[in-house]
Amino acid sequence: MNIVLINPPNCGRSIPEEEFGITSLKMIFRGEPLALEMLAGNLHGHEVRIVDLKAEPDGLAKLLAEGTGPDIVGFTAVTCEANTVIRLAGQIKQGFGGKGPIVVVGGHHASCDPGYFNREDIDYVVVGLGKLTFRMLVDGLAQGREPADIPGIVRVRPGGPFIPAARKYTTADLVDHLPPRYDLVETHRDKYVMSGVGGKVGFVATAFGCTHCCSFCSIPAMTGGRYLSHSVEAIIRDIGMLGDIPLIRFVDANTFGDPATARLLAERILELGIRKKIVADVRADTVVADPALMRLWQQA
Repeated sequence: MNIVLINPPNCGRSIPEEEFGITSLKMIFRGEPLALEMLAGNLHGHEVRIVDLKAEPDGLAKLLAEGTGPDIVGFTAVTCEANTVIRLAGQIKQGFGGKGPIVVVGGHHASCDPGYFNREDIDYVVVGLGKLTFRMLVDGLAQGREPADIPGIVRVRPGGPFIPAARKYTTADLVDHLPPRYDLVETHRDKYVMSGVGGKVGFVATAFGCTHCCSFCSIPAMTGGRYLSHSVEAIIRDIGMLGDIPLIRFVDANTFGDPATARLLAERILELGIRKKIVADVRADTVVADPALMRLWQQA
């Protein structure tokens, strides 16, 4: 199938913008669409591309100008992007005429409030980790089946029942052996930056989810409150795939959620002599509980 994965444009306003009028953050930090790169990594056998509207604002116009629409369009969205994605889904449906491509929405907002996307121009919502479930959805659609019975997938029925089937997430949902499709955004690589830290940046997923179900956070909803770590060798593989990019941003919400894996990863980085700047997230209680681990990572 012909699949287009879309990263929505910059939209909404951050806290620095709301509170202090600082509007320059979008210029000093722009990250690659790692969630879509990871989805694409498990779509072998299909024609896949990524349209990153943060790096290429006219990307949707170019897609619509092609005339012949893809079979499936997938969107990811955080909360401030939800209304924009709904609007873009309508443009996709109208722009290609008739029913248009099948539109699927996933990401953090869809995982926390899937009913928000129970809208006319959306066909399916992916709740939680999607690397495996989205592939299952694609396979079902390619075979002409209605795949709404897949846990973690819900068929949109505006005005009708909308009850996602709960999915018990495991490490199988990480599809650890298949790397992200970094190549699909290679033309935008120079635009992905953290200027205040180290210039060009590459994203690597080390884990998903969290067991600390804080009321303000969307992370636990991605895995049903579990913490799922990628293997050390998969993380090293992905760092290597990013070539000479000097700064690696670990995307996981808490790199040290599994201290044993975090220790093994740091030791492996030191063993291989990988010399890159690394940005990672850590809870304050982890720093206090395991200062030796923090010292090891300072060396790495």
